[in-house]
Amino acid sequence: MTIAVVNHIQAHDRESYQKIINLFRNRAGLVDKFQGFKEFKLYASEDELKIMVMTIWEDRESFERWRNSEEFRRGHSRARNENINAESKGVIYEVII
Repeated sequence: MTIAVVNHIQAHDRESYQKIINLFRNRAGLVDKFQGFKEFKLYASEDELKIMVMTIWEDRESFERWRNSEEFRRGHSRARNENINAESKGVIYEVII
């Protein structure tokens, strides 16, 4: 079953918001070639300082392999080095239509 993994990010200040946007603009793109990956979308509301990251996967198993992979760790390592004031919550949705 196809799934959408959505990460809802709430930045607490404009500087953090911009850092997050820049990280995604310059992302490593390692997920793009990962088996089972289908699509990446980034939505942002500067007025609300909210960012929504959506990835589409062939199935949950493909996503779990990604989340436990070395590529995932490498792709997310730059964000750990930034001083970003934000909260995030990930949600997995089944794609119905």
